[in-house]
Parts: sequence; C-alpha cells; structure tokens
Amino acid sequence: MLNLERIAALIFSVEHDIADEKSKLIPNELADALVIVLRGNQRLMMLLGDYFSTGKLIDSASNYEVDVIELEKILQSHVPESLDLLDMNDKYTRMVAIVRDVKDMRDILLKLLLALPAT
Repeated sequence: MLNLERIAALIFSVEHDIADEKSKLIPNELADALVIVLRGNQRLMMLLGDYFSTGKLIDSASNYEVDVIELEKILQSHVPESLDLLDMNDKYTRMVAIVRDVKDMRDILLKLLLALPAT
C-alpha cells in the first residue's frame, strides 16, 4: 500500500514539475526520452491492473531498463557535472528532479511486479 501511495505522490510531483513554466525550457531530446519512460511506466501500471483484475500476470518481454539508461545519458548531456553549477540554475534542478521521480516510479513498479506470486 505504501508503494502505491509513493507512486501517486511521484505522479503528482512529475505532473506539477512538468506543468510549471520553467519546465518548458527542458530540451526536446530530454522531453522525448521522458515520454518514452513514462509510457513504459504506464505499461507497468497496466500490467499491475491486469494482474489484480484477472489474477494472472501476463509476461511481458519488454526490457524496462534500456529507456531509463537512455534517459540518464540524455540528462547527463544537458546538465553540468558540477553540483555547484547545478544548484545555481533552477532549470537544471528541475530536470534532475523530474528524471529522478520518473526513475523512482519505474523502480517501485518493477519491485511491485517482481513481488507478485507467479501464476
């Protein structure tokens, strides 16, 4: 139950950060990668919903790591390595926060799916 609450909190956090005017400064390449990861998270949520509806876990052959790795690479190419510079620019802080929340959401969803009994 706590994991589901955390997922809801992360969804609201990402929604709030993306809706903010400053988030419009996010580079298109990063925004596109975020959409791909969020779609993967949506698929995982659908798998959880299907499991609780049918009692069966439909095995998905998808790799849920590649898109997150790509997102991290793109973020690193747009954000300075120095933490001092990161704190000085709200745009960078916002990008890092959004990516962190999306990655945390993925991690929780994968752990929930792995914890389900095999059918």
